Amino acid sequence: MILTLLFGNDTKVLHIPEDSDCNLLYEMVGSEFTLDANKIQLQHNGNNFIKDSKKLSIIGISENDMIMITTKAEDRLSVRTLRADLKPEELIQLSKDHPYLQIQWDNVDPEMGALIKAEDIVKMRSLIMKRMMNQHKVGYEQKKEQQRLWSDPDNEENQKIIAEKIRMENVDENMHTAMENLPEAFGRVVMLYVDIEINGHAVKAFVDSGAQSTIMSERCAERCGLMRLVDKRFAGEARGVGSAKILGRVHIATMKAGESYFPVSITILQQNDVDFLWGLDMLKRYRCKIDLDSNSLRVNADGKEENIPFLLEKDLHDTARGTQQAELQNNGFPLPAPPASASASSEPTSSEAASTTPPVPPSSSTVTDLTGSTSTSSSTTTTTTTTTPMDTESATSSAEVATVNGGDSGSGNVGEMGKVQHLMGMGFPEAAVRAALAQADGNVELAAQLLLAMTN
Repeated sequence: MILTLLFGNDTKVLHIPEDSDCNLLYEMVGSEFTLDANKIQLQHNGNNFIKDSKKLSIIGISENDMIMITTKAEDRLSVRTLRADLKPEELIQLSKDHPYLQIQWDNVDPEMGALIKAEDIVKMRSLIMKRMMNQHKVGYEQKKEQQRLWSDPDNEENQKIIAEKIRMENVDENMHTAMENLPEAFGRVVMLYVDIEINGHAVKAFVDSGAQSTIMSERCAERCGLMRLVDKRFAGEARGVGSAKILGRVHIATMKAGESYFPVSITILQQNDVDFLWGLDMLKRYRCKIDLDSNSLRVNADGKEENIPFLLEKDLHDTARGTQQAELQNNGFPLPAPPASASASSEPTSSEAASTTPPVPPSSSTVTDLTGSTSTSSSTTTTTTTTTPMDTESATSSAEVATVNGGDSGSGNVGEMGKVQHLMGMGFPEAAVRAALAQADGNVELAAQLLLAMTN
C-alpha cells in the first residue's frame, strides 16, 4: 500500500504492508520524519486516529490516501497541579528538569520557591508539614461550622449563611471554569497607544473611540508649546465617568502619525492623567480603523492608507499600562490573596495588632494547598484593634509548634497538656494524640505527621 504523508510543507511517499495496524504506521511515520512516534498525531480525511492495534483497513485507510501529520503540544507541568504528596527531593528535581517551574514557584509561592532554589530539604519538610497541619485544622473548623449550621437549618441566620456558602460555591466553580477556558480574562488589558508627534514633540497617544473629542493635558500642551494658542472662550467642564475642567481649545495644530501629517483640533484639559487622547472626532475625520488582527491603527490621509502599530506594554510608562492592582483594590475588586505562611514571625501578636490598625481584608473561608495558594469566599468585615479569631489561632498554633518542642516555662505536666490540647484542637481524638506523642517521644511535629498519616 502506498500512502502520501504531509508534514507541514514536507511531503513524502510511504510504502506499508496492507495488513498493517496503526501502531506500525505511527512508528514508520516517526522514522520517516525523525520524530517521536508518541509525540505525533496522524489524521485521515480530517479525523484523528490514535496509536493502537486497529488495522488500517478498519479505520478506512486505503491505497494512495493522504495522511496529515502534526505534533502534539507538550503538556506543561504547573505548580498548582502538582501532587500534594511529592517529597522535597522530588520538588527540587522537578524544578531542575523543568526550569519554568521555578519561575512559577517564585510567583505563586515565593517562600517555597526560595527553599527549592536553595535546596534546603529540612526547611521544606518543616514548611510542608506546617501547611498540612494548618490545612487539617482549617478543615476541622469548617466541618464544625457546617455541623453547627445544619444542626438548626430552620434558623433564619443559619439559612442566610448556608445560602451565601452555596452562592460562593457556584461563583468559585464559575471562576475555575473561566480560568481553564478563558484565562485571558484574568490578565491585564493593555490599552491602545501609538507614537505621534505634536508640533515636533514626541507624544504617546491613547486611541479611544469612546471619547467624543480629541484632548490633551495641560502639562503636555505646555511641553508642545500650545498653551499660547488656547482659546479660553471654549472653557468649561468635561463630564463622563468623572469630570474635569476644560481650559479651552487649540483650533488647529499639526500632528504627525507614521509618515503622514494631519491638522487636528484639540481640547485642553486641566488634569494630567493622559497626555494625549485621540478621540472619535479625529478618528472619524481621517477614517481610521482599529485593526486588532494586525495590532495597528489604519489611518487614511489624502487617499493614502497607512498602518501605525500599537505600542507594546514595555514601551509604555506605568500609568499607561492599564488598571493597576492598587486601583482594583480601592474599587473593591477581589484580588487573589498572597500565599499563606505558617511561620510564627509572619503573624502579628495581640499587642502589635492593638498598636497598629492596618486595613483588614475581607474575611474568608480558606482552603490551603501545598503551594500555599488560597481560594476565598469574601464577606464584609470591619477594621478593629484586636486580632480576629483566625489570626489568634494561627499565631497560637505557630507559637505552640515553636515552643512545645523546645521546652515550656512551666512544669513538665503543663507542657505535656499543652501538646495534647494543641493536637486535639486540630480535630484528633485524645487517645490517638497521646499514643502519637508517646511514639514520637513528645515531638509535636512528628506526632502531627503520624496522626495525619493515620487519617489519610
